[in-house]
Amino acid sequence: MSSLSKIFHRLVETDKRRSEADIQAEVRQFILSAPFQLDDEDLEDVKLESPLGDRRRIDVEVGATVIEVKRDLGPKKVKLDAIEQLKG
Repeated sequence: MSSLSKIFHRLVETDKRRSEADIQAEVRQFILSAPFQLDDEDLEDVKLESPLGDRRRIDVEVGATVIEVKRDLGPKKVKLDAIEQLKG
């Protein structure tokens, strides 16, 4: 199994002990490892927890792409809150 496959499998596994920071780190590693045909300078700036200035943060930011990380999107309220955060 390739390292990219291993990262992907860790991302889709449900593990209640995993923190959002753990998931953010895995997402960042996936972006850095995946063959997205990005230039090296595009990959230099994969940011975690970027402040927005209004006490909110972007979990993972790559260029114009933002990723909101939640431990579990199963509960409807968590999913709706994540959607609202991304709209902002």
